[in-house]
Amino acid sequence: MKKYLDKTKEQLGQFKEYEFRHIPREQNDRADALSKLASTKPGGNNRSLIQEILQSPSISEEEKVLAISSQDQGWMTPIISYLKSEILPTDKKEAKRLKWEAQYYTIINDILYKNVYRLLTQRRS
Repeated sequence: MKKYLDKTKEQLGQFKEYEFRHIPREQNDRADALSKLASTKPGGNNRSLIQEILQSPSISEEEKVLAISSQDQGWMTPIISYLKSEILPTDKKEAKRLKWEAQYYTIINDILYKNVYRLLTQRRS
């Protein structure tokens, strides 16, 4: 639905002015009846209604995606740096905590994974 809203806003931008009016349902019987007819299944007893089933959306624009590539991966950055290059923080307390935390992780094909096997074996000890 967002694509349709965006398309509508784009089209409205081409007009000098426009106005929206809310019409209460009681005063809009014809539109209400039409919407009910449109939501019925095709091939029923509504011979006066012509329906078309769309095989694809009427708006076929490709979505624009902004790809963001960043080295900073939040809490994972220090762990990845340590596991790949043994880079530790300058603070000794932080370095000790990072070494302890990093033992529960592994990197496979540049993806950080939690080492569940190590967690399980330490709990049994």
